[in-house]
Amino acid sequence: MNQNKAAYEDLQRKLLETERLVDALRKHEVDAVVGEKSIAVIQLREAVAQLKEVSNIVEEKELALRKSQERYRAVADGTPLAIWVHDEQGNLVYINRAYQQFFGVSLEQARDMQWQDLVHPADLEEYSSSFREANQRHQSFRAQARVMRSDGQMRWIESYGQPRFFEDGSFRGMAGSSVDITERRQAEEEVERHRVRLQKLVDEKTADLRRSQTRLKTAIDATGGGIYEYNYPVDSSLYCSKRWAEMLGYAKDELPAWDAFMEWLADQVHPEDAPYVRDTNSDFLEGRIAHYDIEFRIKHKSGEWRNVESLEYTVERDGNGKAKHVVGILLDITERKRMEAQLMRAQKMEAMGQLAGGIAHDFNNMLQVITGFAYRTLRQLPTDSPVSENIEHIQQAARSAAGLTQQLLAFSSKQILRPRVISLNQLVKKTAGMLRRSLREDISVSSELQGNLSYIKADPVQLEQAMMNMAVNAQNAMPNGGLLHFETADVTLKQDHPYDKDPVPAGAYVMLAISDTGSGMDEITVERIFDPFFTTSPAGTGTGLGLSSAYGVIRQSGGVIRVYSTPGDGATFKIYLPRSTGPLDEDTRLVESFQLATAAKTILVVEDNTLAREFTADELNDLGYTVLQAADSDEALTVSRGHAAEIDLLLTDVILPGASGLEVSRLLTRERPEMATLFMTGYDVNEIFKEGKLIEGVRVLNKPFSPQQLAQELGRMLHDGQSRPQAHQAKARTASASSAANQAVDQRESRARKILIVDDEEIMAGSIAMMMKHEGYETQTAFDGMQALQAAAEFQPDFVLMDIKLPDMDGYELANRIKTTSGCENTRLIACSGYNPQEGKEGVFDEYLIKPLNFDKLHLLFEDGPAA
Repeated sequence: MNQNKAAYEDLQRKLLETERLVDALRKHEVDAVVGEKSIAVIQLREAVAQLKEVSNIVEEKELALRKSQERYRAVADGTPLAIWVHDEQGNLVYINRAYQQFFGVSLEQARDMQWQDLVHPADLEEYSSSFREANQRHQSFRAQARVMRSDGQMRWIESYGQPRFFEDGSFRGMAGSSVDITERRQAEEEVERHRVRLQKLVDEKTADLRRSQTRLKTAIDATGGGIYEYNYPVDSSLYCSKRWAEMLGYAKDELPAWDAFMEWLADQVHPEDAPYVRDTNSDFLEGRIAHYDIEFRIKHKSGEWRNVESLEYTVERDGNGKAKHVVGILLDITERKRMEAQLMRAQKMEAMGQLAGGIAHDFNNMLQVITGFAYRTLRQLPTDSPVSENIEHIQQAARSAAGLTQQLLAFSSKQILRPRVISLNQLVKKTAGMLRRSLREDISVSSELQGNLSYIKADPVQLEQAMMNMAVNAQNAMPNGGLLHFETADVTLKQDHPYDKDPVPAGAYVMLAISDTGSGMDEITVERIFDPFFTTSPAGTGTGLGLSSAYGVIRQSGGVIRVYSTPGDGATFKIYLPRSTGPLDEDTRLVESFQLATAAKTILVVEDNTLAREFTADELNDLGYTVLQAADSDEALTVSRGHAAEIDLLLTDVILPGASGLEVSRLLTRERPEMATLFMTGYDVNEIFKEGKLIEGVRVLNKPFSPQQLAQELGRMLHDGQSRPQAHQAKARTASASSAANQAVDQRESRARKILIVDDEEIMAGSIAMMMKHEGYETQTAFDGMQALQAAAEFQPDFVLMDIKLPDMDGYELANRIKTTSGCENTRLIACSGYNPQEGKEGVFDEYLIKPLNFDKLHLLFEDGPAA
């Protein structure tokens, strides 16, 4: 068709040229036409005939084309697709009726537009990129984009196009169609939103499942348990977890094949426990008992016997009650058994200590009376009286008895220590020198002392006495002679070291080892070596308090003592004392003398023991003091308020009926701020001693005391001379003592923290509660929000440690409700979660801890006290 058109156009040009020549001849503008042009005129008839023929063909073709275009246009206008055609410049040259209706533009308007004009700017780049790629590759293109209609409505379309090219391959334009996919896109977006929500829900549930699995794994790991499962009779479906194998020191692939496994396992049970295990297991499997929970010993791969607990449950039984499917857990309880033994020993030692302390306290009161009246009687007798020797024997016996009570107090960690920063090397050198002179000649003493040894803070007198007691014990273990060796060293324990008697916490220590080459001890003797009155010596040769008192002194000094011994190999005692960073204290012991009062001083004596009170009053009268007496706190207040004149000093026992001596001092010094206080006690009392050490500013007399000791202490506090306090000094000292004592009471009262633990995992809540109880806290547990609210109202805790995920409410809601609970206004709220707090809720809790918990940090939080 293109060729016919070109021929037609060429003939039209020739015809026009010939017509001009003929017209020129007709008008006589030219006489003749010659040459090629004359030939053209001659051929005009033929050309006209040919032109008519071609014209007829063209008209027929054009008619056919118009009809074809009309048919195609009718089809295009009848389709719902928006059909468009644009040229190589991007100008729209054709749009069908659907296009016009969809976009609201006419064909004339469209011809002034380019296809890019209707595409949303945000989609234009991607749409254009698909368009360009199709042109470059001579391929059709397909793309989606948002378009703006003339009514302002935004719609989504999907366009399909086919590029057109000239015969030379140059781009001629694009023809294609577009379809409205807005509803489809909206449906797809809704589906996507549902998919995202569903995926989020799946992710949350998956995360919850993983957290549950983590909690379960943590719980199993915390108990040290290994899971196992088998069918009965045992077949190839038997299963045991990796942890089960690890508990016995094996890799899982080291275990025997299933058909030999049970027989192998039975061989690992301790021979003494095997019959019990076999019979109990048989009763359980045969249905004679419903539950299986036993403890026994089993051999570790290393050959060590481990204590284990096995719990089994039946998943399925047959019609006769016999087990078919069994699951169970094996727990390594070796450490628990060790801790139980340690706890039992600690409880035993604590009970014995309390008994010893109580006996010593009452006994010291009696000794005070005995020694006091013996002293007074001896002073009143003539120097040549034959009774004097008997009284002196009474005094000597009383002093010996007082020494025994001091050993009892040392064991019970209730004796009074006066610690100083000292050099352990110097103390060992001094003690070793004395021992060389005092031990038998067949005992050699040697030492190996580390240079530049760190200092320690301890009472040098008591520590020296402890070393002497241990040396005497070593001498008794070497009846045929031997070597006693002292060794010192700085040591750092990087992790806690458990021990049957004394756990040694991680930290920096000074170690003192005392070794002998004696007969050694068996396990039973080592177990009881520090018990008071326990001795391996023949009857009548020892009290059995030497090592007990050494044990108490070391514990009261913040240290621990460990014993290593086997029969025939001697014994080594290792003492670990905390290092001190303070400067070395100089020896400040002075011999002081004080003059008696030249003016009357008044002293109020408060003592519930009548004989002791009367003796003390008599001694004070003899020294020239005016004495007031009271038997308890109420009487002391009555006497003080009924005495108009000044009372210079309160001399009170610490342990009194009703209010303690400390309370008496606090009450009376409020009314008489310049009155000094001197305490009397037979042992360490928490009110005036902190960890067995006298609180600074508090003055105390140890019972039993002599009249000379009483006079000397009163001289320091009341009389003229270098130590005489001025009025304001006395007031300051009293205030300092009272403040220190008050602080001790406040600290004592604040130690008993009340902790509410909220966690829906009962094993987690229970384990945390158990740990906190061991730290001295009072605890309660709750397993959901409602239980927690009820417990908070009744328990009124200082702290609430709660999980965020609870079955009936989340931790944030629970925390806000606890804040409004009566009695919980100052309760500190601590979140305990496996993930970070929700955005915008960071301030709900006072603290936010991430699992697994750091119990050291938790303990520090609890020690900070409840919010003010």
